[in-house]
Amino acid sequence: MSTWPHFGTNAIHVGQDPEQWNCKAIVPPIFTCTTYKQDEPGKPPMHDYIRDGNPTRTTLEKSLAACE
Repeated sequence: MSTWPHFGTNAIHVGQDPEQWNCKAIVPPIFTCTTYKQDEPGKPPMHDYIRDGNPTRTTLEKSLAACE
């Protein structure tokens, strides 16, 4: 069950938590290309290669899934 009862509210709020961004942006930044830092070899972060996924795409996927 979604936190918000209305379709439009879900569409704009799901996946938009500012705490997930290192820069604490209110609106998720658009990542078109970047290099990701690994804390240690063999343990990649959630996003490690831009073509496999990125924070912008993950936010969009969460928003669309909540609207279904």
